[in-house]
Amino acid sequence: MLLKRFVSMAAVMALVMGFSVAGFAAERDSIVKAGEDFPKVEFAAELDANGKKYLGLDVSAKTFSIDQIDAKVIVLEFFGLYCLHCRSEAPKVAQLYKMIQDEGLGDKVKFLGVGVNNSAFEVAAFRKQLKVLFPGVPDPKMANTKAVGVFATPTFIVVTKSSPCKVFVTKVGDVGPLDVFVKELKEAAGN
Repeated sequence: MLLKRFVSMAAVMALVMGFSVAGFAAERDSIVKAGEDFPKVEFAAELDANGKKYLGLDVSAKTFSIDQIDAKVIVLEFFGLYCLHCRSEAPKVAQLYKMIQDEGLGDKVKFLGVGVNNSAFEVAAFRKQLKVLFPGVPDPKMANTKAVGVFATPTFIVVTKSSPCKVFVTKVGDVGPLDVFVKELKEAAGN
């Protein structure tokens, strides 16, 4: 009797895990990939004046899209305030941002954080606590996150401005070796 119950429980667990893995794989397969068009999404322009200036947006803008950012290349970091991996990756991302500035690519490559399931308050808290130097916008209902297929945080999507905007590279989990990422960003910027 006990063995039957154990086998039944094991079968149910295997089914649940199988469906979970299949769902994860489907989500993973839906993320935008290199060479694909970047979907037309609108971000809430819940930025201070410095953030709007950095991105080259009109100070009165209420929303904006990637193609309105004044840069050849945009690095989107999808993060979550409560994501421990995002928090541990923040110093590395700050170093990447500084390396791009030091390479003289600050006008060609812009960074934008997207707070997945985060309010403007949570985005501001993340930026303040972790000393993030680039602007961030909230995505409280995850509309933009879902539109680009992001399934885990942090996720980094490099978008090149063209008509339409194209995905240059997607990285899930971490930015990887910084020298490699800088090289990719230089290539995307045409340097």
